[in-house]
This record gives sequence, C-alpha cells and structure tokens, in this order.
Amino acid sequence: MIEIIESVCETYNPRLHILGVFPTKFFVLSRANTEALQYLRANTNVHVFDAVLPRDVRAEEAPSHGLPVVVYAPDSRAARAFEKLTTEVLMLCGD
Repeated sequence: MIEIIESVCETYNPRLHILGVFPTKFFVLSRANTEALQYLRANTNVHVFDAVLPRDVRAEEAPSHGLPVVVYAPDSRAARAFEKLTTEVLMLCGD
C-alpha cells in the first residue's frame, strides 16, 4: 500500500499530499488485523487515522437503500467511525 501511494505521487502528481490512511473493514477480534494496524502505525511514514472503520452490517446494507450509512444507521459503529474521521480530517486541514 505504501509503495502504491509513493508511486502515484512520483508518477502522476509529485505535489499530491496524502492526509492519511483510513483503515476499513477492521475486525477487532482478528489478531492479524490488530497486528497489521499496529505495524502500519509504528513502521511507516504515512499518517494512519485514529478512526478505524469496523466491519458493520449496517454499513453494508446502506448502499442497497441508496443512503450513506450516517443517514441509514446514524447510531451504527460505522457512522461513528466516519464522524470521527471527519473530525480528524478537519483538524488536519485546519478547518
């Protein structure tokens, strides 16, 4: 993933600035998921958002209803993760 980001920046747009990586479909009970996230945060120069999108059935259902998850299931774990991501992005961009 890091190599792809670097390649895109070098090849297509050297001025491109990546705000960070938003981990998705994270399964908290998966040791592999947890270890991969820890590794990414500790061993890369890429910012990894604190917000993590968990696996969430409500998020998977939302597109079939033609709605974003924050409208379809505003109290879901996925909706809360997107709200947290939005707050982080706004902070990084200086509102």
